[in-house]
Amino acid sequence: MFERYNINNLFIASVSVSYPENKLGVDKIGGILENATAGYGYVTILRKDKDKYIDLQDGSTMMNTRDPNKLSHTIDYMEPLSKYYNKDGKKKDTLSKKEAIGLLLEYYNEFHKDEEEAQKVKVYK
Repeated sequence: MFERYNINNLFIASVSVSYPENKLGVDKIGGILENATAGYGYVTILRKDKDKYIDLQDGSTMMNTRDPNKLSHTIDYMEPLSKYYNKDGKKKDTLSKKEAIGLLLEYYNEFHKDEEEAQKVKVYK
């Protein structure tokens, strides 16, 4: 029915996406050719499949390096999801895609709540 994933193969990750350089506009400033790299980043759950990582949300495969000739998904930061997940004091062995993404949102919201609290507590001298 629904696919289940081993929690030991799931990771919280920050991913950068870069567009191909040949698809970007080129600006000439002062006679010097300048080319900027465009892209964006997001947080997701990755599933390890043999020697590669696959985004659970959109199915894209992560790369070790950025390829200037095609759309590249590279991992900036990654840590095991099992580090954060306990259900009633017991760790589950498998999660559905929906459960894993739900945990990501829970972790991400908790992280930002802690960051906001830390900003309120800061005292500048």
